[in-house]
Amino acid sequence: MYNEDRKVQFIESTRSSSDFGRSVFRTTGRYEEAAGTDFCELPLETVQEIINGNFGARTRSMDSYVAFLRSYVVWCKDNGYETCDAIYDVQSQMDEKIRRRMVSSPRHLQATLDKVFQPVESNTVDCIYRCYLWMAFAGIAEEDALDIKVSEVDFSSMLIEHGGKSYELYREAIPAFRMACDATEFVYEHPRYKQTRNRCAGEYLMRGIRSEQVKLNTVKSIIQKAFKAHDVELTYGKLRLSGVFYRVYEAERMGDPVNFDTLIADHISKMGSTYHTNYTRSKVAGILRRDLFDDYACWKAVFT
Repeated sequence: MYNEDRKVQFIESTRSSSDFGRSVFRTTGRYEEAAGTDFCELPLETVQEIINGNFGARTRSMDSYVAFLRSYVVWCKDNGYETCDAIYDVQSQMDEKIRRRMVSSPRHLQATLDKVFQPVESNTVDCIYRCYLWMAFAGIAEEDALDIKVSEVDFSSMLIEHGGKSYELYREAIPAFRMACDATEFVYEHPRYKQTRNRCAGEYLMRGIRSEQVKLNTVKSIIQKAFKAHDVELTYGKLRLSGVFYRVYEAERMGDPVNFDTLIADHISKMGSTYHTNYTRSKVAGILRRDLFDDYACWKAVFT
C-alpha cells in the first residue's frame, strides 16, 4: 500500500473491515505509485479511472467503494494532510458497465455468441459452450450446468427440466441445443487443418471429444479466452442476472409487479448455516431485495 502507515491508521480508526480496506488501497496503490502522490491528492481523471476500471459490478458495491474512499479523504483532511475534492465529483458510469457486462434479451445474447463462437452449423464443439451460456441466461446455477442431461432437454415443451425445476429454452438457443443433444462427432479445427473426431458417448449435454462430462474449469478457461479475444466482458453470473431481469421485465410489461422473491428464497436456501451471526435470514433477504431492485432499475434504464 502507498503511504501504508497512514492508511493502516485510517483503517484502524474506522469500523471498516481491515481486509476490505487493504484490498481497496492495494488497488489504488498502483495509481498512487505511478503519480507519486497519495490517493487523497490525485486529480479527478485518475480517480475516475480507478473507480471505473476496478470497482463496482453492482450498484451497492460501487457505492461502498466510493463511500469508503470519500471517508478516507475526509479523514486525511481532518488530520492535516493535503487533499483535493476529486472523489466528490467522480461518476460511477454504472450504465456503461452494465452495457459491457450484461445482455438485454435472447437476441442480444445470440448476437454476442455469434461474434465469439463458430457457427452452430460448422459442427464444432463450440455448440456446447453456447449451451452453457444459454443455461446461464435461463437461470440454471453454474454448479448445475454441467450436470444437465440430454434427456432433460425437452424441445416440445421448450423447457430444461432439472432438479425439480423448469428453465426456459429460448427459440434462439434451439440450434445449439439440438446440435449438442444429437451430435456424435465434432469437427476439430486446427489453424492448418480440420479433422472430424468422434464425440465421447454419454448422457450429459456438456460432453466433448475427450470426456463424457467436461470439467468446469476447462469450460470457463476456454470461454474466458474466447471472450477476451473479442473484447467481451460477460460472466456466467452476469448472464444469469441478465436472464432474471429480462423475464421480470417481460412480466412487468404484461402488468405483473416486479418480484424477486423466488430468486431471493433460492439464495437464502443455499446459505444454510453459513450466514453471518449478525445477519438474520430476513435481514439478508432485505439486502438482496434492495440490491436486485437497484440493479434492475439500472439494467432497465440502460436497455429499455
